[in-house]
Amino acid sequence: MSDISNISISNKLLQLVLLGFFFLSSFILSYYISFDKLLILIGSILVTIIVFRIPEMGFALFLLIGVLKNVTSKFPIDLTLLLFVLTSFSLILKFSQRKMKCDFSNKYFLTIISFAFLVIVGLFFSKAPQAGLLKTSRFISFNIFLFIGGLSIGSSDTSSKRFINILFILLFVYGLVYVYFFKDVIGMNIKEFADYHLRFTLIGNPIGVGRIFSVMVIISLVYFLREKSNKIIYMIGILLGLIITLATNSRGPLVALILTIFIYLALFSEIEKKKILMIALVLLIVFISLLSILPKNFVSRYTFGLSKEVHISKKEIKVFSTSKERETYLAQSISYLSRNPHKILFGIGTGSFSYISKNIDARLYPHNIFIEIILEFGIVGILLFILPFIFLIIDFIRYRHTFSGYSYSNLVLWIVLTILFFLNAQVSGDINDNRLLWFFEGGVIGLILSAKKNINTINNTIYET
Repeated sequence: MSDISNISISNKLLQLVLLGFFFLSSFILSYYISFDKLLILIGSILVTIIVFRIPEMGFALFLLIGVLKNVTSKFPIDLTLLLFVLTSFSLILKFSQRKMKCDFSNKYFLTIISFAFLVIVGLFFSKAPQAGLLKTSRFISFNIFLFIGGLSIGSSDTSSKRFINILFILLFVYGLVYVYFFKDVIGMNIKEFADYHLRFTLIGNPIGVGRIFSVMVIISLVYFLREKSNKIIYMIGILLGLIITLATNSRGPLVALILTIFIYLALFSEIEKKKILMIALVLLIVFISLLSILPKNFVSRYTFGLSKEVHISKKEIKVFSTSKERETYLAQSISYLSRNPHKILFGIGTGSFSYISKNIDARLYPHNIFIEIILEFGIVGILLFILPFIFLIIDFIRYRHTFSGYSYSNLVLWIVLTILFFLNAQVSGDINDNRLLWFFEGGVIGLILSAKKNINTINNTIYET
């Protein structure tokens, strides 16, 4: 009995020592570090602890890197690398504890690894070795990491739902922050307007911001149609996501979002046709209303379509057309392949687009994932890229009946988000900028493989019985 009391006293002393150490260190830090930096430090420690315990949080933050990275520009370590290391350790820990799993012995993983191997091989005959090395290192490090992460999260129904919920909460809170700053941008003077560039974004590339908040619209819409409670929250989520996506003045994310919504309603929502038309009409009215209500400088790029635009900054005024630039890149790629048909099988090498486009060794891409892959990795590359999607369509049709109502809705949400990033990849970015396509693709694969494994287990049990 005395031993128990001694242990209890020791624990209390330890708690007092730790508490005293916490207050002392807090006092010292508050004296030497400004309040803002102290908040960032404490926030970073908390995020580190949470990510290490919950890898889904790490992957959700990875999705938001495009709108978070500038905030952490003064960090001693790159945010992408930091999240990569933390989430990787967290994932490995969960694997070792058998709390998460990942099936590496499947046709999907073999195909993705084969594509990654082709990216590495393409480096050896690249016409732009520096750009190729950067592209290869980023793809092998981050794309494969995200694919494995998606595969692992998708392997558990609980984990896949937890990730979506975490992502929704982060986007909702961040959306509120964006809308709060709208008032400053709407009332800005000429000097402030010089920093605006006709595309609203607090932090990060406006295309990236548009894509991220498109995700919020999709999640909110699916939840609104599926859930019986919290519909007001999801309605607000739809409006927040639409407002910010529109305000970025980025045409690609908006078109991808509209197409994805129609694909979801037509193919996956399982709603009566009359209701689908009604929902589509309501969304169309909301789109038109927001386009009318938002300040003209937020939506100007939609109204003048594909014509030239003026970008104003403190240093210069530029007049150019991003759509014409993309058309030129596509034409250059197709023209090169038509003049060099012997390159069609394995392509011209990783990162080589910059060489055939501008005769330089720099990061440049044709803004279409199919053209990029067939140019740099040939027919072999495009087959390795497409095959997993073909496998998914076949397996989805074969195993969709094995999902329960709620689990099926969860699978559909992951599929629709994959479609969203697949469509975005046709108009902007390269294979690394579109790395989240690999993540959501991995998530869908994990969910399908999990259902397939359950069916096989049930069949084996019946056979043995």
